[in-house]
Amino acid sequence: MAPGDKSFHMVSWDAAKKLNLMKSFPKREAAESAFTALGDVPKILVSGETGDVVLANGNKPMVDQAVGFFYT
Repeated sequence: MAPGDKSFHMVSWDAAKKLNLMKSFPKREAAESAFTALGDVPKILVSGETGDVVLANGNKPMVDQAVGFFYT
């Protein structure tokens, strides 16, 4: 995350593998489509430029876990 990072980063939970997955997208539209396509799994979408979480799904502990994974 830095000024000029126009990417969007998604962290999602893979329950079968019991781990967080991270994927980056060059445009917000692509990121939002992928976010929606994952369905009802815990996940967050973060703006690379500001570091803001722009979308989140899941219960609070799982969303907090995704945030922690992204920022560490």
